[in-house]
Amino acid sequence: MFINDNSAALTGGGVAAVDSTATTLTQTAVTSNSAGQNAGGVYRRNGTMTTTGSPISANTPDNCVGSAPAAPTCTG
Repeated sequence: MFINDNSAALTGGGVAAVDSTATTLTQTAVTSNSAGQNAGGVYRRNGTMTTTGSPISANTPDNCVGSAPAAPTCTG
């Protein structure tokens, strides 16, 4: 599965998991998404997140900066 070429005005252009209990990405590439402020790929605030075989890359202005706690396996 792919989550790509999406956008958001503020954060979480690809995935925005805000105050969710649990978010799981399995074999899902999150690429080429954008956001107006940060976390163009994955924005996470609270709750748990699991990623398995799910690359998060090539998102602008960054992949997951600003997520608290950080999105697993996501850098930059």
